[in-house]
Amino acid sequence: MSFDHKLDDAFQVDIKKSRILLNEQLYEWLRDTFLAAPRREAETRYRKGAAGAITGSAVLLHTASGNAIHQKVGALKVATVTDVNSASGEVGITNNSGHSTTKLKIVTTNEPSLMHISTSGTLDNGVLWEPALINGGAGVTLNTGHPFYPKAYLPSKGDSVAVQALDFMLWALAQAELNNVNDENKDAFEEFRIEVSRNLKKLVADLPDPPEAGAL
Repeated sequence: MSFDHKLDDAFQVDIKKSRILLNEQLYEWLRDTFLAAPRREAETRYRKGAAGAITGSAVLLHTASGNAIHQKVGALKVATVTDVNSASGEVGITNNSGHSTTKLKIVTTNEPSLMHISTSGTLDNGVLWEPALINGGAGVTLNTGHPFYPKAYLPSKGDSVAVQALDFMLWALAQAELNNVNDENKDAFEEFRIEVSRNLKKLVADLPDPPEAGAL
């Protein structure tokens, strides 16, 4: 049999009254070759649209949590941060371990709702959260690019109690790190955040995808 005949056989379509049956090779070619590029482009556009929508809604999403923390911060255990070097990100910190120097994400904004919780499209090592210095105070930055954020936060955006509970937990974890970090254990704290974030990424993989970008 010639090559042309083999090709013709591969692309035969069996048409019946109730259905059309595609040759298996034709089906695989359509799926893996012909439609692959358009599918990747659609996924890329969706991710970009969703990321923009998430960024736009993030400020309002955490406003209630920031206000609640601000009202109680005087009774909460937080480290004292001094000697801020905005250029290098290094700060002096006084905590349960004494006084040491560490690097923090420094956030300065005129947005009053971002008093204790800020968001970023990405964080080093893909972690879900990291301690931050927000407008001079100890806080937490959340990674909106981590799968946990759109899959856990966005479906709960209509439930203020659920959002605040998530915010309080991550803020408290960040403060526990700041309250105890020193030169000897700072790498261990970083590894802890990396390991937790990696496990969360795997755990939420099968949760429903976030709403369409226009519905956020």
